[in-house]
Amino acid sequence: MGKRSKRKKVNKKLDKKASKWALKNKRLRTYKEVIDELTAKGIKPYDPSTTFADFELWEDSPLKKIFEEFFNYGQEYLDRKDLGFDIEPGRIYFSSNITLNALARKVGRYYLVEIYMGAIKWMYDFYMPKEDLFKDATLAPFIKITQIRKVTPAFFMLQLASIYFLYHEVGHLIQRSGEAGDSLEFALHECKGDKIKVSHMRELDADWHSAYCMAMAIKQFAEVEIAGRMVVDRWLLSDIASLGLAAIYMYFINRTDKRPALYYEEKCHPHPTVRLSYMIIFIMENLQGNVGHELDQNTILNNAILISEFLMKEKDKNIVEDYSKQLYENSKSIEKYIHSIMDNTEKYPYLCKHLLKK
Repeated sequence: MGKRSKRKKVNKKLDKKASKWALKNKRLRTYKEVIDELTAKGIKPYDPSTTFADFELWEDSPLKKIFEEFFNYGQEYLDRKDLGFDIEPGRIYFSSNITLNALARKVGRYYLVEIYMGAIKWMYDFYMPKEDLFKDATLAPFIKITQIRKVTPAFFMLQLASIYFLYHEVGHLIQRSGEAGDSLEFALHECKGDKIKVSHMRELDADWHSAYCMAMAIKQFAEVEIAGRMVVDRWLLSDIASLGLAAIYMYFINRTDKRPALYYEEKCHPHPTVRLSYMIIFIMENLQGNVGHELDQNTILNNAILISEFLMKEKDKNIVEDYSKQLYENSKSIEKYIHSIMDNTEKYPYLCKHLLKK
């Protein structure tokens, strides 16, 4: 989306307004309150064979805190009144499905984000075992960097990948806010013909929304207080952006099952390699558009790849290097397809890029 991916200047004020709004807002909803509310309205998880996952019952599970913090973060975001779109009432919940997925749907007047408990567990199992690798001298500096926010490098990567899911699904809800009727966004649906074109537009657009929000989260991480005001530390931003991009790089490499055949206009979702390509562009564009200095984008990306290589290397096999070669070898066809999707979005009204301008 190039320059079109940068939102209006008013969006730069959202985070500042949010803190003021939070002071006036009532206490946060509890997970039990949300589940009881949805149950009372006859709303259940999408798959009738699943139930609402209740992390509050997991007393001995290390995942309990992660689920709780993710819910609080997501529900607080959905309850904000200053985001420039209306998806109220918005609710987030976990289903007992153990696969790696999430979905967005509108049921009656409710805008719902359903996160499969398997998605959060997958991220925990994927990122957290890599914690010890950061003790190596190559990556050790990231321990000190992330300690600024009282987290570890692996946990930061888990957090960023998690909010990618949240903001992507919210993007679908924004799309739904411009349409009549109840509908669903779901990765396992099958698409044929023109539905593929529509689905690819909606997926790219939801990823664009997520990339903007992730860029703002990275920027906020890099803010430090100087003379009573918050400013972006350019060196901290460069390093934390590299770590964040590495988290996304690793996620999409894993989603390709290491290196499956590329496809273009064939399935409901664009190929993970295509999505990774434009996600990197969108995140970098939105970072550059919201800081007052020139980013060294090549250094940020190269460091992200180096981090990914170190964390994903298996014995003598460099998975990231193999994947990067595939990406480079197909860069022209991937770029051409991304531009074709973007061109299609110009005439399709039910997208974040159009609705957020209203």
